[in-house]
Amino acid sequence: MQPPINKSIPKLSGWPVLENTVAYLQNPLAVFKRALRECGDIAQYRVGPANIVQVNSPQLIESFLVKHFQDIDKGNPGGNLFFPFIGNGLLISEGSSHQSERSILQPIFQTDHLTQYSESIIAFADRHQAGWNEGSELDITQEMSKLTMSIISKLVLDTEILYDQDNLGKAYAQALSWINDAILHPLHLPLDFPNAANKATKAAIETLKAGIGVIIRAHHRPEANQTDILAAMLAARDPAGGNMSDTQAYNEIITIFGAGQATLATALVWTWYLLAKNPPVYTRVQQEVDRVLQGRLPGLNDLAQLPYLSQVFNEVLRLYPPTSLLARKALYDTDFNGYPIKTNTTLLVSVYAVHRWPQYFANPERFDPERFNPENAGKLPPFAFIPFGVGARSCLGEHLAPLEAKLILATLLQKVSLELVEASLELEPELAFSLRPKSALKLRVKRRNS
Repeated sequence: MQPPINKSIPKLSGWPVLENTVAYLQNPLAVFKRALRECGDIAQYRVGPANIVQVNSPQLIESFLVKHFQDIDKGNPGGNLFFPFIGNGLLISEGSSHQSERSILQPIFQTDHLTQYSESIIAFADRHQAGWNEGSELDITQEMSKLTMSIISKLVLDTEILYDQDNLGKAYAQALSWINDAILHPLHLPLDFPNAANKATKAAIETLKAGIGVIIRAHHRPEANQTDILAAMLAARDPAGGNMSDTQAYNEIITIFGAGQATLATALVWTWYLLAKNPPVYTRVQQEVDRVLQGRLPGLNDLAQLPYLSQVFNEVLRLYPPTSLLARKALYDTDFNGYPIKTNTTLLVSVYAVHRWPQYFANPERFDPERFNPENAGKLPPFAFIPFGVGARSCLGEHLAPLEAKLILATLLQKVSLELVEASLELEPELAFSLRPKSALKLRVKRRNS
């Protein structure tokens, strides 16, 4: 048997000593794209004390996240940025704890289990657009945040939490704001530092724990007869027969809120922006919705008859994947297809960069839903399009998020057209909790006569 061939990992160009630290702090997305452009399949560079290996090619992503998933983890949860907010929830848990939690949650998020939630999604979307008056100017980020928060709180808790309005909504918005700020500013003060923002965030966490704790306890009452996601979580069992504690349930609820509200809201914002910037695409997807629905509200079965809407949403996820960075640490010395990886190396997959491989996506910065028509989509190699991650830690919402987004879009597209207030606006993305626009997106409402 021949010994494995160790390949040299290309090194990304950078400054002496500081290497890519300053560039990363200024714009990590630019560093990710440059690593893809300069180094190709795999790149290494240093940011501060961290030795980073960025995995880019579909083949190496499979090796990294599927074949070698037991050789990597997400690091120490106690030191994780999210730990004060979600404890040892599914997002950051490891090993047997993660496997147990995932075995409980995964069946709940399969497509056949989600059909019961479609009517609520459609009803909330229709109610929300009814408040948009002809000619009014919307901050679409706020509008999508409010809509998705109302929906996810109904689906998970069978109650409506109002984003940035009622006590729980304000607490959630404060916690999310702190996380976004901490991600955008890596040299932020730790949560224990007693400044005003940290005090407000700690108070918000306590408000969330108390308020959601009341709802969890109510679900345990004998007369409780909820059919929401929390009820399914509490009733589920892992393969060993174990159930989810109330603390675990809280951790997973906050995790689901982040995934089901913040990331979906961001994806919808980018969708409206790209449609408004591309009128022919906007017109075509509206015509498809009009033709299929004939003025009625959509149903789950209608989605199969809206293929262009699916193409549009996939292209949005390609350009601006809400979860755009997958970060891990190597537990052992190993290799990916012959590339040597040392213990404790920080391993990254920039989904944002991966989705810009020119050989898979010609003219990759262009918005083109035809990339995902059946013929073109069938030519993509596995792991070239990974908006929900892959492998043992892929996003549980990979079925719910597209279903929810397309039901929302189908509902709104036939009721209103949203036009850019500033026609020349060019939004840039920034890497926060989700890949969000740096600046506000103002859209003007034009009511449609369905």
